[in-house]
Amino acid sequence: MSAPYHNLLYKCDAALVAYLVSVGAGTVDDVFPAKRSLGRALPSTVCHSESGVEDVAYTGRYSVTASVNVRCPMPVDVGDTSAEAVEYSNDRVAATFDALKMSTGQEGRTLANLITAAATAAGVEDFTALNVIDRGIEQGPDQDAWVDTIRLEILCCPSTIENT
Repeated sequence: MSAPYHNLLYKCDAALVAYLVSVGAGTVDDVFPAKRSLGRALPSTVCHSESGVEDVAYTGRYSVTASVNVRCPMPVDVGDTSAEAVEYSNDRVAATFDALKMSTGQEGRTLANLITAAATAAGVEDFTALNVIDRGIEQGPDQDAWVDTIRLEILCCPSTIENT
């Protein structure tokens, strides 16, 4: 790779994908980084690191704003509330959001270490997550899908370091 800073936002997407797949909140066939998500069949999960700003000047640490979007089919007709489809959607959202939520007393660094380990195991080079902060959840329709979103702030750096 030409430089460790190259494409940090994509690396963050790939790290989130690797982590979600590693904990069973989807598979490699239905969890994607944003750049590879267009035209994918539903249901799917899209990891999208939208922006990043340097946390402290000259440190190489970035605060990345990311969202994880769980996209499930929306009922086609008014009153179409297929219990099976709704249950599947709820289960998928729960698995994804639970994987990204801190337990009581757990620090965001614990989740960051899990994301980094999954990314490393999946071959994502030069990426370390240092901390994760939950910035909220939302839901709503988007074209032919119902989308449940968890927003995260991920402190990360484009290198491999020990996060203690």
